[in-house]
Amino acid sequence: MTAKEVAELPDDANWLYEIKLDGYRAFGIKAGDDVRLISRNNKDLSSDFPDVVAALRTVGADTAMLDGEIVALDAEGKSSFQLLQTAQLPGESRPPRSICVPVAIVPDVAFGASFV
Repeated sequence: MTAKEVAELPDDANWLYEIKLDGYRAFGIKAGDDVRLISRNNKDLSSDFPDVVAALRTVGADTAMLDGEIVALDAEGKSSFQLLQTAQLPGESRPPRSICVPVAIVPDVAFGASFV
């Protein structure tokens, strides 16, 4: 689901809020030894973010789907899209990247072999 601008935030105990991060929204999908990073537009991001793929390999489950945001953090720990673009360059000066998972961990039944 994408964000929608409103004049006022709902004032209801049933609403949850998440921090806006400047990055790429992605699904981390693990099925056995196969691990992929897919954008919400179904673009394979795995080769763009091999360190995130490596981290997903360590998930302690045979199958998993993580919905999150790939971000680069600045010196103050804030996400920066500009740094994320720089982080795709090779070299020692790359800023750290991480995948945040604020949305959901989806059960196995939510995706089939054709998606993975």
